[in-house]
Amino acid sequence: MSAPTNPVLLRWQGILQSAPNGALGRHLELIAGLVLCALMAGLPLVTRSGLSLLVLASGLLWLLLALRTPPAPLVEIDRWILGILALALLAGVFFLERTLFLHRGHVRSSDFIEGIRNNLRNGRPVEALAACEESPGAVPRVVKAALLRMSGGEEAMRAAATEAALLELPVLERRLGTLAALGRIIPMLALAGSVLSGFNIISALRDGSLYGSSDALLAGLQSALSTAGLGLVIAALCSAGHHFLVGRVRSIVTEMETAAWSLITFVRHELPEEQAAERKRTAS
Repeated sequence: MSAPTNPVLLRWQGILQSAPNGALGRHLELIAGLVLCALMAGLPLVTRSGLSLLVLASGLLWLLLALRTPPAPLVEIDRWILGILALALLAGVFFLERTLFLHRGHVRSSDFIEGIRNNLRNGRPVEALAACEESPGAVPRVVKAALLRMSGGEEAMRAAATEAALLELPVLERRLGTLAALGRIIPMLALAGSVLSGFNIISALRDGSLYGSSDALLAGLQSALSTAGLGLVIAALCSAGHHFLVGRVRSIVTEMETAAWSLITFVRHELPEEQAAERKRTAS
């Protein structure tokens, strides 16, 4: 029986295996691990350009490591692991995109509303609308909708803010359902891979093939358990990421409600009282 050949997509791997080892080659795995740790630890802190540099550095280190490591033949259980890792990569991309989107749209509602109040207090509603248009995120858009209906009364402002918030919710919750679905699908695929691997082991034992040896049997069982464990770990990470993003969305929704209530209260109650007090002081 001929030895299994590597897929076409993996034949480039290990091209630089015979190249002499320099300082980078000897410590390539350590450097790659450190860069990966820096990427994960600094993800909530770095800017978009810094994050791009970290991702580029990780990709280049992975490419160098792959070029110096010869490929191993793929068996059936490895294909299950590759499929699970592909879904995990997709879930990671969704989580990263949602995290950056929600971070870019985050504003401190208290400071933002205070600036809007100052503009309205000084008789500059146009500047207040301009501040809403220049600020990113859902909170400024809800405040802008309420400001545009300022002359229509409290109920009109409240209805406009509610309508704007309802329009923002699908944008904030985009891809959260996909991430939750991946967290449920991945462990089922891992379980299917483990069950099919166990079936193959039993079939090989019955046929008296190489799996009849204890080493091969233990290797097959280890691969099956590794697939199940990998699926469970990735599912747990997907659930944690989904919980984190849902918490961020709830925080933004709370800020929208607080900002709308604060603005409406100020425009319909506090601002008239302040103007009346100012007129009395001017008249006296």
